Amino acid sequence: MGKKKHNFLITFFLTFIGLTAIVLIVENLFGATVAGVIGAIAAGIVLKYFEKLDLKPTISVKAPKRFKNTAYSTLVSILILIGFIGIVRGILQYAIVFFGDDVFCNLSYIAFATLLDWSSFIFSGLLIGKIYPKRALALTYIASVTAFLIFYPEIYLQESFDKFACLFDGFSGEYSEDFSDGFTFGAKIGGVIGFIVRGYVAVLFAKIAIRKLKNN
Repeated sequence: MGKKKHNFLITFFLTFIGLTAIVLIVENLFGATVAGVIGAIAAGIVLKYFEKLDLKPTISVKAPKRFKNTAYSTLVSILILIGFIGIVRGILQYAIVFFGDDVFCNLSYIAFATLLDWSSFIFSGLLIGKIYPKRALALTYIASVTAFLIFYPEIYLQESFDKFACLFDGFSGEYSEDFSDGFTFGAKIGGVIGFIVRGYVAVLFAKIAIRKLKNN
């Protein structure tokens, strides 16, 4: 038991550091599109390490029935995470419609949005872990990577940064072009790291769900 926990922690932290570094370095050298492709390939390699930690292999083509079950569980896991993210986005979009774009300058709204956003990954990991305890780690990882590939382009939309620029007006005086460039660059890095962190948090809570089921 102790050895499995040790292996999980090593895999968890080393793959997180490696995947994050690869995406950021490639993005800085070749741009967001290439980084997305390379990141997806790297994530596919990392998946094999999480598969070894699962109680039962996730990916198998040895038998059509087993492959069908695997495809179904993978799809359900992806829909769970995307569904939670969609619900959170719907709630936040309603707040924007109701209060207007000024909510982006409200720290309370940002804290609320952050809490909901992280909660979507936490509850997804717990739910996937409960539904598919024997394959939870790999399935949650696949769902997180899929969500990253879907929402990754949004991180680089300039309008996403412009909405929050008002938060720094008081610190920067006039919102200069240099400050805008620095803020945008920092926000891009933070956006990439933040999404990867949330994906790994989902995997961590899937692991917690598995342990709770074992204890029961």
